[in-house]
Amino acid sequence: SNLRLPFRITGNLMQSEEICQSVETKVGIIRGRSSLFLDTLDYRDNALFLYGSLHSSRSPGEEPKDLYYTIIFRDVLAFQMLELDTWIASDWSENRESSFDEVVNSVWIAKLGGKAESDKNKHYSFRTYDAVFDVVCRKYELQLRKEV
Repeated sequence: SNLRLPFRITGNLMQSEEICQSVETKVGIIRGRSSLFLDTLDYRDNALFLYGSLHSSRSPGEEPKDLYYTIIFRDVLAFQMLELDTWIASDWSENRESSFDEVVNSVWIAKLGGKAESDKNKHYSFRTYDAVFDVVCRKYELQLRKEV
């Protein structure tokens, strides 16, 4: 029988099941591979800056809008980047419905331990056309603009 337990056992670590929750942004939930394109990134002052373009529409009949974004992950403790096809082939891609998720009960945070396990830290997954960024940090800020 397929019994699904409300927790995952990893080594000696018992933890609640990891859940990916879509992040609601100013333009709604961002979905689809061709929604986010990355132009450049920067890491400075314990913050990860991602710059690119966002192609979105809030509802099915609405004309898509092209916007430019800057997303800043602040107080970063860890981050990783995987090329999208590599990410799809990995265990990381399970249960992801949007291009920007918060990973609740993160196995990665549990494995990192130390400061990462503070309730103040969150695990975010940000998926662009070519790459996926997983970030453990305190907070994020998404800035949108119509021109570069």
